[in-house]
Amino acid sequence: MGRWDGRYDGGMSPTHWNGSVEVLRRWLKNGSNPVKYGQCWVFAAVMCTVLRCLGIPCRVVSNFQSAHDTDKNLTIDYFFSAYGVRPKQSPDSVWNYHVWVEAWMRRPDLSAGSLYDGWQVVDPTPQEKSTDVYCCGPAPVKAILQGHVDLKYDVPFVFAEVNADRVTWMVFADGSKKKISTDSVSVGQNISTKAVGSDKRVDITANYKYAE
Repeated sequence: MGRWDGRYDGGMSPTHWNGSVEVLRRWLKNGSNPVKYGQCWVFAAVMCTVLRCLGIPCRVVSNFQSAHDTDKNLTIDYFFSAYGVRPKQSPDSVWNYHVWVEAWMRRPDLSAGSLYDGWQVVDPTPQEKSTDVYCCGPAPVKAILQGHVDLKYDVPFVFAEVNADRVTWMVFADGSKKKISTDSVSVGQNISTKAVGSDKRVDITANYKYAE
């Protein structure tokens, strides 16, 4: 169970866990009830363990300066009045980091060939609903790189996480707005995974986005 308000009564802080085994054992012991509490890195670690138990190759991925695009317009919007005051709070945000899982799968549902086979983003953190359920993916990493945001599943959301523009708007008294600035480079930095056989960091940013 996720919690982000810093209050963890009746459970453990997300920073308590140092592996998936204890989480899964508590889940089994408690009759498959939610284990309290987790955040993105905990959810991703548990999902990675379960997928590997099922024989699906997978790895945990960290994205720094990770965008959360709530309105699916592929931008993170900030609104200010002429006096520098925010007239409304945008639901969009940029997290200092976010963690998800890549799982290796074929995608015959997307291509007769093997164009989108390979690493797929599957994100267990409940961020936005997809077809009325809190889930994300599988989204082909190859589709994210190429900007093929019309493909299943949830490619636009993951594309925005690594490649959204941060746009600042001035809102006038009549409700009209004017674009003040655009930052096209800060989102999606140092996308990383663990090296096979060691604790070294492997930079996989180029798998998700072209150099800017």
